[in-house]
Amino acid sequence: KAQADKLSFDGANNLKVTRVIASTPDHTTVTASTTSVLLKAANSARKAIYIVNNGSKTMWVKYVTPAVFGEGYPVLKDEMFIEDIYDGAIYAIWDTGATGNAQLTELT
Repeated sequence: KAQADKLSFDGANNLKVTRVIASTPDHTTVTASTTSVLLKAANSARKAIYIVNNGSKTMWVKYVTPAVFGEGYPVLKDEMFIEDIYDGAIYAIWDTGATGNAQLTELT
């Protein structure tokens, strides 16, 4: 099981540490595309998601709306993007000429 600590503040402004344990990994591969693709739909049970850019070019990750070049979070070739607080839809687009894929592991 994967686990992580989430930090927050209670009503008295005291730091609160909550241990989050994920027991179910979901592995997905998405082919690189120069048009926006949905990497993962919104999932309220998501604890974290790991996205590895195995594409030949930079991948742009964007939340909520379809991805466009140069906006959102750039993920270079062979780099990993980790998200552990957002459970909404995640989109991506690759720079022109990209081949390869993104490998995703979503923990719930």
